[in-house]
Amino acid sequence: MELFDAETLADLKFRAKKQLRTRMRGLRAAHPEAVLAQASERIVQQVLAMPRFQQAQSVGLFWPMAERREVDVRPLAETLGTVLRSGDAERRARFLCEGLAKIAALAALAEAKSDFATLYGDTRLSGTKFAQFGTADLGAAEVQLMDRALAA
Repeated sequence: MELFDAETLADLKFRAKKQLRTRMRGLRAAHPEAVLAQASERIVQQVLAMPRFQQAQSVGLFWPMAERREVDVRPLAETLGTVLRSGDAERRARFLCEGLAKIAALAALAEAKSDFATLYGDTRLSGTKFAQFGTADLGAAEVQLMDRALAA
């Protein structure tokens, strides 16, 4: 037997979350700026030191709302910006675009209810790294390869 009906339970959850958020905002507001800055710095340093962060192919961040005294992760964004501006950025961008293209292709196959969707997902999204979609400079071999491909 349920203690509350679904509507009452949803209302209680909403009110509990609201009270918890209010409490957390009050706690953040009670800390001096210097303490918040130190806490943010410690968090950023810990994340930067994490092997999973250092090896990540993608990272999601939130932009802090300073007026709400949230953890300031902008130094992480600056670090990622430095990586993106590095000589390795094009390879990483191509890798990201390739992954997005594969996911889009799989979504289209699944939407079309293709029997091929599962096989495609298993083979294309299960670990082969650095296979690239796109172009490559084939040099002098380009004409021969095109003639050969078109002859078939």
